[in-house]
Amino acid sequence: MQSKVGCLLMRGRIARVEPFDAYVKYLALKSHFSDKNYDYHKYNGKVRAWRATFDTRRDKYFFYKLTKQKDPVEFLLANFVDGNDFYIGDIREDKANEVYTEFKKRQQSLGYVFKSDLSKMKEDFNDNIIVPPNEHPYLLRLYMRKDICLETLILINRCCKMFAYWDKELSDDIMWPEVKLKANKYSSFLNVDINKYRDLIISNFNKT
Repeated sequence: MQSKVGCLLMRGRIARVEPFDAYVKYLALKSHFSDKNYDYHKYNGKVRAWRATFDTRRDKYFFYKLTKQKDPVEFLLANFVDGNDFYIGDIREDKANEVYTEFKKRQQSLGYVFKSDLSKMKEDFNDNIIVPPNEHPYLLRLYMRKDICLETLILINRCCKMFAYWDKELSDDIMWPEVKLKANKYSSFLNVDINKYRDLIISNFNKT
């Protein structure tokens, strides 16, 4: 069953999530964002997991708590996007709920967020993409400073395919591979009309 949440296409979502099922989705998303070879969608959110192992986990209480969320998979997704080191025990902290709330706000107004992020970029579009000597490209710096959101970076790449260029220019960079991995892994969850965002880029940078 597929369900749209904001601009997200959540594949493999189950209507009533049992604690063990939530555990499996947790492991699957954790693998998706940390393992280059695992694809959540390809394997339909499934991993090898045994109920007997789950029953002996000291932290299984948190998976019971997770099932109280309206959409446990989306809650997990939001927190893995926020940080790859997300641990199920973190749901007892206020931050996990704050991350989820902000995540949903972005999905519900992604067009507005995208336009706002475009306004923070340099007037010449290419100046945001080009890689200066011994520096990160301006667009990447905006993301790393948290001035723009990850969704914006992903959508601009879908329109302009600058990641391939950055791969060549930042081949010795330590930080870029990690950013790229997260962006590519998250991109598979973003189901949007890319023409809408391409038009926003054109209208923003073709001002006369």
